[in-house]
Amino acid sequence: MLRILGNCHSTGIGSLPLEGLAESHQLINKTFPLIPHWPQLPKLGESEGFINQYLTLLIEIGLIKAESGRTPYFDTYRQDFTDLLTEFYSLYLEASEGDSEALNRFGFAPGSARGFYSFVDQVKGGYYDEAKLLKGQVSGPITLGLQVTDADRKASFYNDQLRDVLTKTLALNGRWQANMLAKLGLPVIIFIDDPGLYSLGLATHITLTKEGITSELEEVVEAIKAAGAAVGSHTCAGTDWSLLFAMDIEVVNFDAYEYFSSISIFPGEINVFLEKGGILAFGIVPTSEKILSESMDSLVDLFSQQVDILGEKGVNKKRLLKQVMITPSCGTGSLSEENALTIYQTTNAVSKAIRKKFQLD
Repeated sequence: MLRILGNCHSTGIGSLPLEGLAESHQLINKTFPLIPHWPQLPKLGESEGFINQYLTLLIEIGLIKAESGRTPYFDTYRQDFTDLLTEFYSLYLEASEGDSEALNRFGFAPGSARGFYSFVDQVKGGYYDEAKLLKGQVSGPITLGLQVTDADRKASFYNDQLRDVLTKTLALNGRWQANMLAKLGLPVIIFIDDPGLYSLGLATHITLTKEGITSELEEVVEAIKAAGAAVGSHTCAGTDWSLLFAMDIEVVNFDAYEYFSSISIFPGEINVFLEKGGILAFGIVPTSEKILSESMDSLVDLFSQQVDILGEKGVNKKRLLKQVMITPSCGTGSLSEENALTIYQTTNAVSKAIRKKFQLD
């Protein structure tokens, strides 16, 4: 798995601004044939969005309300809310103890993840015939905890009970994805997409602690690893990267285009991460209008400069290059179709050019 994950091979983050399943798979297979990901397609409706997609079970049980025009929230004023919590935890325990039907309840409803189910069908049918590794993705507990609120619009992350429910829901969704993809006969990696990690250290989120964040992330990581999958982390902003480098994960994915300086101050932690086999995934291709002013050559040059900077700071460059992935800086679901296509094609081209430049297998 390390050989495929490293050596500057490429993959995508997850979301695309497309509505057609066939065209989504065509784009992914053409640009990321070795490490394809299932397509998240938020333009198909609110239920397919970054937040709602992972809340199906909680909405079905009645713990969360999803109303048009408002971010989903815990319906904490329901008279039977405590009974619903009991129902949730009973289901969680059954799933954790190996009940496959209970675990399936934590998976995607077919109508909330058409990209996932069509991806499974396409892999089964042999469409992704060059694939060596399958990638899934789950929203992170920090991001969801800061977005999903209680009935009074207070972030659920600051409520111990609600935070625990969200984290356990995401953990078992990650395990379910890992199980489903593993049945297709290839190694699996699940990325935890948690842009909310940028909040650590901000004055507006002063009660967020490194220890609290680590605890929630580790619960999701452990659930995924219990299914035999590798785990990656994606954050498209700056954060305290030492937190992620210290965790038992295989990949740390960061926005190298906009936030390289935030990670370059951790050379010691990067070396330790690489020494234990970790992969540093450079999100070197911008997922914004800036893609229009960049080219394959300019981004290869930028990557080379960043590698040199890390080398000057004491990072082992030879090891680094063998343990790098290339990705877009973030998902493309909110962009134009034209820009998303350009970003995927550019990521593929940059990966190939870097591999050729540094003579990587």
